[in-house]
Amino acid sequence: NLAAIKDALQEKGCIFPPGTARPGFNLIVTVSALLFGLKDYSSFLPSAFFSALSVFICFLIAKKQWDLRTALTAAFLAAVSAVSIMYARTGYAQTSAGFFLLLGLYFYLDTFKAGAGVRETLKAGLALGFAVTCHYGALFSVFMLLGAEALFILFKLQERRVKTGLIFLVSLAAPILSWESLYRGTELVLGNHLIGLNYRTYFEQ
Repeated sequence: NLAAIKDALQEKGCIFPPGTARPGFNLIVTVSALLFGLKDYSSFLPSAFFSALSVFICFLIAKKQWDLRTALTAAFLAAVSAVSIMYARTGYAQTSAGFFLLLGLYFYLDTFKAGAGVRETLKAGLALGFAVTCHYGALFSVFMLLGAEALFILFKLQERRVKTGLIFLVSLAAPILSWESLYRGTELVLGNHLIGLNYRTYFEQ
C-alpha cells in the first residue's frame, strides 16, 4: 500500500538515503511519481516508455552502422522480443538500464567518426555510467567496451589515444561517484533523520 508507506514516512520524518539500491532507477521512478502522482502505475510507466525508446535507438544504431533495411529489421526484432515485452510491463530497472546502455553505445560509435572529440566521448561515458546506476547488470557490457577500448589503444587501432580512453573512463565513473558524493553529503547534513537501515551505497556494492 503506497499510500500507507507515504503517510508513515511523512509522520516519522524519515528520508531514505540517496545513492543506494540502484539510484539512477530510483531517480527515474521519482520523476515519474512527481509527474503522475504517487500511484501504483508510476513505477511501471518508465519501463514502457524506455522500452519504446529502446526500439528507436536500435533502429538508429543499425542505420548508423549499416542501412535502412537492417535498421528496420533490428527495430522490428526489438519490438517483438518476448523479453523486451515482458520487462516493458514491469516496474523493474532492466528496461531503463537497457535504454541508457543502448544510448551510450550510440554515442560511443560516434567517437570513431573523423573529427570526433571530447564531447562525443563524454556523452558515451555519461550515458553508460548512468545505465550502471540503473542496474548493475549493465556492467558486463560496459566492461566489454572498456576491454575493446584498451585493445584499440594498445594496438593503435582506430587512431585511439590514451587521452580518449581516460576521458571515457572518467565520464563513465562520474554518475556512480556523483551518487556516492550525494549520499555522503546527505548523511552529513541529515544523518539524524535518515531511515534506520544499514544499507551499503551503490558504489560500495
